[in-house]
Amino acid sequence: MATGNGPQERLDMEVTQRSIHRTDEPPATIKKGDKSASAWLVTLAQNNSEELFKDQFGAPHALVDGVPIPLDGHAQRWLRMLIWNGSQKTVKREDLNAATETLAMLASFGEERHLHIRAAQHGGKVYVWAGPHNVIEVDGGGWRRTTEPPVLFRQLPTLKPLPNPVPGGDLDRLNHYIRLRHAKDRRLNMAWIVTAYLANIPRPINLATGVQGAAKSTGQRAKKRLLDPAVPEDFKLRRKDFAQNLDNCYLPLFDNAGRIDDDLTDDLNRATTGSGNADRKLYSDNESVVRQYKRAILINGINNPTEKGDFMDRALPVEYERVPATKRCGETELWAGFEQDHPALLGAVLDALSGAIRLRVPLAETPRLADWAEYAAAFYEYMSERGHAGWGRDQFARDWAAVEEKQHEAALEGSPVAQAIRKLM
Repeated sequence: MATGNGPQERLDMEVTQRSIHRTDEPPATIKKGDKSASAWLVTLAQNNSEELFKDQFGAPHALVDGVPIPLDGHAQRWLRMLIWNGSQKTVKREDLNAATETLAMLASFGEERHLHIRAAQHGGKVYVWAGPHNVIEVDGGGWRRTTEPPVLFRQLPTLKPLPNPVPGGDLDRLNHYIRLRHAKDRRLNMAWIVTAYLANIPRPINLATGVQGAAKSTGQRAKKRLLDPAVPEDFKLRRKDFAQNLDNCYLPLFDNAGRIDDDLTDDLNRATTGSGNADRKLYSDNESVVRQYKRAILINGINNPTEKGDFMDRALPVEYERVPATKRCGETELWAGFEQDHPALLGAVLDALSGAIRLRVPLAETPRLADWAEYAAAFYEYMSERGHAGWGRDQFARDWAAVEEKQHEAALEGSPVAQAIRKLM
């Protein structure tokens, strides 16, 4: 493989080299009345794919060796590789364009298949994309690798594979990389990590706060690398890139966020509970690019980006403690240790997620983000079941009540009307 190829080119080559089932030999010359080159390309693509289909947004795809390939520029690279590997021939761009358009037309009449990013829920189970042809299935009975998952995942070049998880890991090891000030925050933060792969439910925004030098960025990156390693690892929190960034990763990390306006606050709220938008694809026509997402979001900053009540209702604020000078270490040493711990930490997360699925029951009092609260309380019960003191459903209720009190206080502080009433009283 030549050096310098980008992630997408390497993915296209890998898929193509595994997926050549048979190749119809192209004619040496194309004469009048013969099958055109573009028609031959369409036949070649059909022979080397399992299915032509459209995704939930109507975008056409080919399913090649279990991997969805968008029928756009990615498909043209796939077709060129098929031709070259099969017959060491090339084809003109106009024939590739015509073939791709024809394949897209055929796919638009095919079945609709939902494409997921990193994690999916289906039939009471959770599926996690760990790499090409490597999916982990989680249910109340445990977790395992499956070669034939009932869901399909987008193959984004930004996503990095997960390590092979090792069962029996210790979740408390997370506290070495994520240094939170209060025991309540450590418990709730752990619940957020364990439930992050529940893609169908709204999960709170993991909002890291703390003084300068509290290793907030390091702690948030540890969560990102543990669950959803990707390139780039973090984004700036700004509205013009917001939808595209969320469309290309599972756990978006917004590092060192400052104050945000009401429009971006609303975008964050909608992305948490499930939302989307449609942007014009080209200025020259009315064709739209549709995006829809429901994300578990990571944000850190010295202060909260906003005190608006609807944002705080969806936030899980966790306070980091300043790292003493005697306990600091270099980035290289820290992340080398994390790489060694990663398989066992991921296994511990999957063990706990399985336990949360098994122990989930309705709560006596339903808070905001009720589905997440049920799984989080079930995780607390799982930890208690395993002999950890200071856990259990009742403890979750107390921890979450404390969070709600802080949410209400922050909302009051951010309201000029509330402050005026306080001053008057």
